[in-house]
Amino acid sequence: MGCTGSRHALRGGVRGGSRSPRARSRSGGVHHTVALKSSTLGSLSLDRDRDDDGALAGAAKTLMRRQKQQVRGSPAKAPAREPEVINVWELMDGLDDDGKDDEEGGDADADAEGRREKSATGSPAEFDFDPDVIAAFRKALDENPPPPPSDVPGNEGCVDKKPDGPGGEVGVKVKQREREIQRFPGIVRARVSAFQQRIDAKLLAKLAPPPPPDSARKVVLYLTSLRGVRKTYEDCWSTRSVLRSYGVRVDERDLSMHSGFKDELHAALGSSPNAGRLPQAFADGRHLGGAEEVRRMHEAGELARALEACDVVVAPPPSSGGKGVVLDACSGCGGVRFVPCEDCSGSCKVFVEEVGTFRRCPECNENGLVRCPLCSS
Repeated sequence: MGCTGSRHALRGGVRGGSRSPRARSRSGGVHHTVALKSSTLGSLSLDRDRDDDGALAGAAKTLMRRQKQQVRGSPAKAPAREPEVINVWELMDGLDDDGKDDEEGGDADADAEGRREKSATGSPAEFDFDPDVIAAFRKALDENPPPPPSDVPGNEGCVDKKPDGPGGEVGVKVKQREREIQRFPGIVRARVSAFQQRIDAKLLAKLAPPPPPDSARKVVLYLTSLRGVRKTYEDCWSTRSVLRSYGVRVDERDLSMHSGFKDELHAALGSSPNAGRLPQAFADGRHLGGAEEVRRMHEAGELARALEACDVVVAPPPSSGGKGVVLDACSGCGGVRFVPCEDCSGSCKVFVEEVGTFRRCPECNENGLVRCPLCSS
């Protein structure tokens, strides 16, 4: 126990001379620095007695407490940092004085509390405004209150109407505003409707097909005299008989006699599905329809009113009631409405003496016919 090689003697020797070698090593420039992480700090093994081990554990706990306090005040997602470098000699300085470590721990706690209070008082939620500016702002807000919710579109029904009394004026104003809001869409709708009607009328005037040429104050009937399709031929002549029975002026335009009538009919009907059907009747430029429409109007008594704007050629007798009147055939064409061309005699060719060749006759159609000057004028 008393030998110099005993354990206590060795420890005493180390303890007694521990301060001077460290001072000499520091002054001499031999300085060892070991990088330790917080996870390995608690497992640090030193050749000390139990008192020294307890002091080391206290220092480790103090360091851990400091790191926890720093973590609490740091944001949730802190950027990754390099491992902290810890000087072992600085840790060894506080092993002999536990009270000093406790005081340092208390100071650290006080510093942490001070930082939290400072961060709380300096948070972005609190700002230092000028009291004069705040007072002026509140005064302006009192003088010009915000508009009621009824002024916001879509919130007319969300206003609480106050009963008559102290707040009766407010309720009256709200009711007046609601009536104005209801009246305003009605006026706008009426103006929009009138404007839309004008636009539709212009579009109809532009899009409506033009009437047949030379169709004013008379009936224009497009038909065919060909008997290739019996049903079509019968419809054409039955419609002709019905229209002529009213004693009005009827202009019969036979598509089989002149191909130009076909172009006129397509131009007058436009894209109507009845453009290719015969017959088609027009009264004073207004389209009456085909054989079925004319027959229906004739049976319902509507055809007489539709033909009032047309000129009357022969007045029907009162006993006939406007029906059963037969007009005499034209003396020039016999009711065919066409006669042979006098220039080419129906050959569609004329001889030009200046050139010495034959040319197409400009007066007749593809069949060498011209309109009858007596009944077609």
